[in-house]
Amino acid sequence: VADMRDLPPGIDQRSACRHPDWTGPDDLEIKILELREITGWEKPIYVKVGGARPYFDTTLAVKAGADVVVVDGMQGGT
Repeated sequence: VADMRDLPPGIDQRSACRHPDWTGPDDLEIKILELREITGWEKPIYVKVGGARPYFDTTLAVKAGADVVVVDGMQGGT
């Protein structure tokens, strides 16, 4: 990450816990459309959700147009 951000060794950098261009759940559909345009509609769009609100988050992802919804299994593989 430091290399991507051109940080010298030993300098701490904070990473955002979310996408800075998302302000709420309605932005998921916009982001999915952006990804589809970038990939020429040739790649499936996966949305990974946590286990806290699986029904709400899965419904949101499906309505936004995701091809696949993955529920986090809490194994730390992200």
